[in-house]
Amino acid sequence: MQWIKYFDSLLDGRNVLLLLDNVSSHKLKDSEISTLSLNNTRIHYLPKNSTSRLQPLDAGIISAFKQNYISRYYQDLNEISDDEIEDYKINLLQGIKLSAFIWDTVITPDSIKNCWNHTKIESKEVFGPNVKTTNLYMSLDIKYKARIQQGLISKKLTIPFILS
Repeated sequence: MQWIKYFDSLLDGRNVLLLLDNVSSHKLKDSEISTLSLNNTRIHYLPKNSTSRLQPLDAGIISAFKQNYISRYYQDLNEISDDEIEDYKINLLQGIKLSAFIWDTVITPDSIKNCWNHTKIESKEVFGPNVKTTNLYMSLDIKYKARIQQGLISKKLTIPFILS
């Protein structure tokens, strides 16, 4: 509950509606909400079984990430000897690097955009501020990659690079 109070304090007089998944770990009782004394935040829970229709991550990004993570894990597993299989574990750093690899190679801006389109939160024809911002970041990403290819940027700033 502390994070909600902190979130509320950051809003500086702006009123927001905080939409939360209906999962039990997110649920607060009305009495708990009233003790928070929120000034800027109103909490609303999404209807049950609506996450795949309303949340872009549930509209395909999570499943694509999981499928590719597991597939890559089993590819790595196939490359070790039978004697080592029982003891095969990946540590936290390897898990982070694998996650970063999957995110960089599988989860593309187009796949994220398609998941947003699937939720129909924003119309394909009417671009709101979020879509305009996303398009701006995508164009900056294209320019950044072009500069890397032209040799104008010497080192690509990626999660694996940062972790190394």
